[in-house]
Amino acid sequence: MSSKILSLCLISFLIIHEASYAESVHNLTLQEAIRIGLANSRELKVANLQFEITKASLKETLSQVYPQITGNISSSYNNWEEIKSPESIEGYHNNLSLSLNQILWTGGKVSNAIKYAREEIKIALLKIEQVKNEVTYKIIASYWNLKKAIELKKACQKRVEYADSIMEITLAKYKEGFIPEVEMMKQEVNLACAKEELIRASCREKVARDNLGSLLKIEGEIAIKDEPTFMPIDVDEEKIVSEAITNNPEVAAREAETTSKELQIRIIRADYFPKVNLIGGYNWSGENKDGFKKSLDDVSEESWRIGIRYRDSILQRLLHSI
Repeated sequence: MSSKILSLCLISFLIIHEASYAESVHNLTLQEAIRIGLANSRELKVANLQFEITKASLKETLSQVYPQITGNISSSYNNWEEIKSPESIEGYHNNLSLSLNQILWTGGKVSNAIKYAREEIKIALLKIEQVKNEVTYKIIASYWNLKKAIELKKACQKRVEYADSIMEITLAKYKEGFIPEVEMMKQEVNLACAKEELIRASCREKVARDNLGSLLKIEGEIAIKDEPTFMPIDVDEEKIVSEAITNNPEVAAREAETTSKELQIRIIRADYFPKVNLIGGYNWSGENKDGFKKSLDDVSEESWRIGIRYRDSILQRLLHSI
């Protein structure tokens, strides 16, 4: 009875072990490997994060074009039980103020800053495309390197099996006295060389699996599902080079970076031009005994202002130098 229980436990363990092993095996096609690799790529995540940062920078730059309105409201209570002041009323003192600041002209600094932010978005998008291409290329190369290593290992296994069968035949002939010992020694060397090549092929396969798993950031065994196929194509070198230059995101990114540097120079030059802003403000104050809502008309005051503010950094530097 105990032996039956032991056998059942052993069978259960083997089933669980096989199930867990099966779950850790990844049966991958090339397209699935590319999808997993792009989803887990740290470089691509960083590129996408940089794109989000550039979008936020553009929004921040665009906010400079909109009018800036600030406000302040305050209320304080004065108690004049001990000291009476003829100029103030016992109760609440309220104040409301609004101010406006609108950019009219900055010598092109804001407009160039907006263009610069948009160029940075373009560069970030091209960087994402470039990273996708680089990661995809690495995955494809690693995937087919593993496929080549698997096929090479199979060929080495067949060579070992063939050399082993020849060794058996040679050993039988040697025992019967049909061939000399040196022939048997030659077959032993051939078998040893075949086994050595199999060991090397196994190591290359293991390294290729580890490289692909590390690139895809997955754990467990990897099983290749794609079969290599030969697809003959007509090669037009001039057309390939032209398309590569036209559609290459790295080349486009370099051109966008050049434009971005030129815009940065324009932004710096704009500091030498005067700045013109539209400014305005409104202020109201009042006192009452009951609260903010019931201000007394005879003690309330209001004022407003509007104008143009002109600032010239060159003029300021000249004044400071005098």
